[in-house]
Amino acid sequence: GSTLAPGAASFSNAIANDVLGTATVSVNTTGRTSTGGKLKAGDYTGIESVSALSGDDASNYTFATVTGDYSVSTLALTGTAIAASGSVYGDTMSPGGVSWSNPVAGDAVSAETSLVSALTSTSGKVKAGSYRQTAAASLTGADAANYSFAGFTTSAANYTVSRLALAGSIAAGNSVYGFALRPGVASFSNVVPNDAVSARAAVDYGISDESGSGHLKAGTYTGAEYVSRLRGADAANYTVDDSVTGDYTVNQRVLTGSIATGTSIYGNALTPGAVSFTNALVDDVLTPTVLVNTAGRTSSSGKLKAGSYTGIQTVSLLSGDDAANYSLGTLTGNYTVSKRALTGSIAQGTSKFKATLKPGVASFTNKVAGDALGTVVVSVNTTGKLKSGFLPAASYTGIEFIKSLSGVDAVNYTFANVKGNYKVTP
Repeated sequence: GSTLAPGAASFSNAIANDVLGTATVSVNTTGRTSTGGKLKAGDYTGIESVSALSGDDASNYTFATVTGDYSVSTLALTGTAIAASGSVYGDTMSPGGVSWSNPVAGDAVSAETSLVSALTSTSGKVKAGSYRQTAAASLTGADAANYSFAGFTTSAANYTVSRLALAGSIAAGNSVYGFALRPGVASFSNVVPNDAVSARAAVDYGISDESGSGHLKAGTYTGAEYVSRLRGADAANYTVDDSVTGDYTVNQRVLTGSIATGTSIYGNALTPGAVSFTNALVDDVLTPTVLVNTAGRTSSSGKLKAGSYTGIQTVSLLSGDDAANYSLGTLTGNYTVSKRALTGSIAQGTSKFKATLKPGVASFTNKVAGDALGTVVVSVNTTGKLKSGFLPAASYTGIEFIKSLSGVDAVNYTFANVKGNYKVTP
């Protein structure tokens, strides 16, 4: 790259005292130049020649056979910097190029650069992080042979391997209300083959999505699943953005439990038993409505007949702030209707001594309207009162009683407390 400096010519057979002046020596560079037009480094034989003589006697001589050798030493390159660069984890590395301070303009010369102490993942890729760069002493390029280079390393890290943003999806997850959430499995489409990386998914929801007991309400939540953490030996080389999502469904909890036996007196309003749930969550607000199924079991007046019934109570409605998180299973309960104790009186019956007894007519004050009690048979209790087989003449208190009722609804009543007086005249 420097200006050529040919050697001085010396002649062995010039005639003494002839004036030849100074011989002009030139160097034949034809076919020996670099890309930048400079004589390449190397040792050249016979490329120096005398091109002219300038003295008074020069015209008396020829000098074509006077030649000399020429040497060009390599130029020591100085590297000033390596350009900052970077790549995404898993992609082809692209270290920066070296900046030179003294190459010949136009020459093609470069040096291979690489990372200092690069760490590799399971798949053999350079891990995400920052690294120093170094340029090797060996040179490349068409003009590399004309130069020497001691190598160069940056003083600070200026190559960055960025983490790879994962793309993919999360399978739909589901669970029963109140149980631990079970997000689906995340799958990625661009993990570097053989890398050890997996994901833990979670479900994102707000306070408004929580029930009274603090659990995620029943329903389907679109895009609520997200990757909460990456795991594995190579996890640090990756990132996951908000595009990797999945849907999550919370199914209703099927309630189990029982209904206490309900009881009432025939003709009165039904009073269903209380419901107790064995698997409702503490602090959830649930209000069950119990229905008594009276179909096919009513009297003439439409009242549930007296008797004990198995499984006719059911939960017909579930209300309350947290009711939507539950579904009703088969909850049943028994119901008992006690007979109605008739109240009323029996008109005083009268007869003459030794005549057939004629009890009075019974009347009731609390019979359910519309019920059919049929013929009311009234009798007189003569036990312990007869003389010679007849009820003696006298007035008797409370000896009339109802012996039987014959109507279709009689089975719903008792009548032991309905009494009447009787009088036997002489």
